[in-house]
Amino acid sequence: MLATGTTAFARIDSFKALLNIDFTWLTGISLGIVLTGSIYISGFWCRYFCPQGAFLGLVSKISYFKLRFGTSCKYCGI
Repeated sequence: MLATGTTAFARIDSFKALLNIDFTWLTGISLGIVLTGSIYISGFWCRYFCPQGAFLGLVSKISYFKLRFGTSCKYCGI
């Protein structure tokens, strides 16, 4: 970041791409899918389309630090 003056994910930043792209029928359909999916599924963009989220999801699979439950936990989902 110090050498280039930009962040590592600047080229694939989803918000920058959304705001700086020409609006065509393809972008309209894509935006409609993301907005509709976001109504019904929490974190729809982050789970299914965000490249940074996909990368972090893969890294978390091989993480040394994992959430562990005690023996008294009843797996209630909280």
